[in-house]
Amino acid sequence: MKKLVLLLLCGLMMSSLCIAQPVETAGNPAAASEKKVPAKKAKKKKAAAKSLSGTVVSIDAEAKTIVLTVKKNKVESQETVSLDENTKIKKAKNDIALADIVAGDKVNVRYTVKDGAKVAKSVTVRVKAASKKAKKK
Repeated sequence: MKKLVLLLLCGLMMSSLCIAQPVETAGNPAAASEKKVPAKKAKKKKAAAKSLSGTVVSIDAEAKTIVLTVKKNKVESQETVSLDENTKIKKAKNDIALADIVAGDKVNVRYTVKDGAKVAKSVTVRVKAASKKAKKK
């Protein structure tokens, strides 16, 4: 039984090698080297979105920027994120305006880097969860 299975597997492998070889180059190795591989179409890569979470330090409505205090690996730093006309700003699943964000708000920002600047795709203001004691009342 083992010999039969082994023989079938060997036969299958040999037949797959014969089938996998292109017909044009089967007998002529020179033709294989001359055959041109079609160039892949160049796709425009989208910039990968990155994210930040932190506390709002300041908002500049004229310049459309937000300065955040971000804690990464136990080190605090300040990050400035620009907003554009495509930036979505939300709080509790509702759309809000930039003016509705205040210093001290905790936010999550998804952004891309354009010309060396962080440009926000979305800003989500985190809502404080009600305490369990308040829910019981």
